[in-house]
Amino acid sequence: MKTVQLHMELGEGVYTPETSPSEFIAARLAESPTGDIRLMESICERKNMRMALRRVEKNKGAPGVDGMKTTQLRGYLRRNWHWIKAALMEGTYKPLPVLRTEIEKPDGGMRPLGIPAVVDRLIQQAAMQVLQSLWDHTFSEFSVAS
Repeated sequence: MKTVQLHMELGEGVYTPETSPSEFIAARLAESPTGDIRLMESICERKNMRMALRRVEKNKGAPGVDGMKTTQLRGYLRRNWHWIKAALMEGTYKPLPVLRTEIEKPDGGMRPLGIPAVVDRLIQQAAMQVLQSLWDHTFSEFSVAS
């Protein structure tokens, strides 16, 4: 089994899939000449970001601390994506604080809720898509609850 090094902001980890990494990952992740999988490059890939953007727009949701609505996100990205991508690639991107609020529970209590900024939701969605593609194939078809 081939071991592929994953380079992450908080250090290096090792990914050892059950199947050949080149077969499984080739369609989703950009590989360097050394065979290292570059997660952040894959997360920032145009196709992945477009898919994440559509998902965030579809989910709608309330604005975070910055007050930006999901309908404003595309325009914001057109003007600022190069800065956001550079910060992500350099490891200097800092998400905004989460807007804290409470929502009423059906039983009468209150539930705390954190609302991230829309740009942070986009980045979370893009990262989730890439990471999910790495892990999903490792789960047994029988592990799904019926």
